[in-house]
Amino acid sequence: MNKDVAFRYKELLDLFSRYENGEVSDSMYRHGLYYKKNFGVSIPVIDQIAGQFQLSSELASFLWKQEERESKLLALRLFDYNSFIDPYLEDLIQGIENSELAEQAALHFLVNLTHSIEIANSLIKNNNENCILAGLILISKLAQTRKNLDNSAFIQIINQLKTLKLNITLHQKRGLSRALLQIGLRNNELKQQVVHFIDEQFNENSEYKNWLEQEVKYFL
Repeated sequence: MNKDVAFRYKELLDLFSRYENGEVSDSMYRHGLYYKKNFGVSIPVIDQIAGQFQLSSELASFLWKQEERESKLLALRLFDYNSFIDPYLEDLIQGIENSELAEQAALHFLVNLTHSIEIANSLIKNNNENCILAGLILISKLAQTRKNLDNSAFIQIINQLKTLKLNITLHQKRGLSRALLQIGLRNNELKQQVVHFIDEQFNENSEYKNWLEQEVKYFL
């Protein structure tokens, strides 16, 4: 760690302590969001702090490896997309340890990478349920915002989802429904693909099928 990164890290720890909220931290723990250290700093404050720093993959990579929740969330806002390299991505994926980090990684960093659709496809093949969740959230965001992607990219995603073994957790339900809904809303061809996927894949799982019919098919 160079002196500049060490100085900035100390500066950040002081900031996190200033905005610490024990009640928020305790609530997150009760709801299953576990961190070795959690100051309970709100997301808007994290965004404000990030605005005070220039993008730096070196600093972001260091912060991502630290034990504080806030360091990890800030890291996702400080990676420099123009100088991002694969080893950083490998470390990032390995560090997605819970549903909050999955969502934040997808929405605040991975979506900005030029090869994000390939990353999404890779994530849903991962054995880690939090990586799968990150992939589903990323797919939803890409379907919503990347108008330049053609249908074949999302048909490939749907075919990959057919091989996905879900644990049917609430987070995975929401992630899958968000992804399928946004894909289906793009155009009529993808809508038909999504409807067929739901009918074909979950015919024997009435609980999951009912959920997807209410959360996806109803809005298509």
